[in-house]
Amino acid sequence: MQPTSLSRIIQDTHALPSIPGVASRLLERLQDPETHAAEISTLIEMDPALSLKVLQLANSAMFAPASPVHSIERAIMLLGFNTVRFLITGVAVLQVAQKMPENEIINPENFWRSAFRGAVAAKYFAEQSNYPESNEAYLAGLIREIGKIALIQCAYETYLSVVKAAQNANVAVVHKEREILGFTHADVGALLAVKWNLDEGLASVIAAYPFPGDHPELNNLHLATVLHLADRFAALETPTAAHFEQILAELDPLAIQYWSQEQGRNLSPESLEMDWQALKSQLDQGNPFI
Repeated sequence: MQPTSLSRIIQDTHALPSIPGVASRLLERLQDPETHAAEISTLIEMDPALSLKVLQLANSAMFAPASPVHSIERAIMLLGFNTVRFLITGVAVLQVAQKMPENEIINPENFWRSAFRGAVAAKYFAEQSNYPESNEAYLAGLIREIGKIALIQCAYETYLSVVKAAQNANVAVVHKEREILGFTHADVGALLAVKWNLDEGLASVIAAYPFPGDHPELNNLHLATVLHLADRFAALETPTAAHFEQILAELDPLAIQYWSQEQGRNLSPESLEMDWQALKSQLDQGNPFI
């Protein structure tokens, strides 16, 4: 089995998945407050597939514009830079997932479905807890598992053994990642987020979401706990009362404490089932990125 360490992956960043060049330049320019809509429009128009997807998304039910959007520049003005940023990231993650090598761990369709459902759930819990940037929560949910693609690409045999160990023990893969590798897919995902010119604060949240209790000093613990909870809901299909009891039992104690003390909400199987009833119709909607 090939030795794998986070330091080796850091040293071998050129082997990590890369987003398309236009998307990378766009994300870099979108972080500059001096960037104008015309510049972003010009960059997007260099990539016909990206242009089409941005227009499709701008006209989708997710954003429900008052009138049809036919130009990239109008889409940017209508949606704003923050929303355009997460649209571009979503399209880029989809493109990376579609290029994932064939493997026994996960296929692109399942990866993308989990990403979309996690994004929708994160936006829901962000809004429920008055997080000020629900689109940021959506983006965090969308990219929370990108480290899995990197591990498949950079250390496939090692990661396959981790996944099989989790299956044999009937536990979540992330627990065996931490036990066997000493780090998680979320740690690798944080490296990718930085490589892709995303906000470093968002990268820290990605690293922390599986085990918020390991990061009590995190600046944005609110978003980390939102993502922690959303991840559990992303995997639900037709849950019973027992599923919500299991979710509560497996939640990080710091996340439960945070929601109780900072949000004034005591999580319970009953409250989680109410969240599911409110959320499931959104999860059943079509994925606008596909």
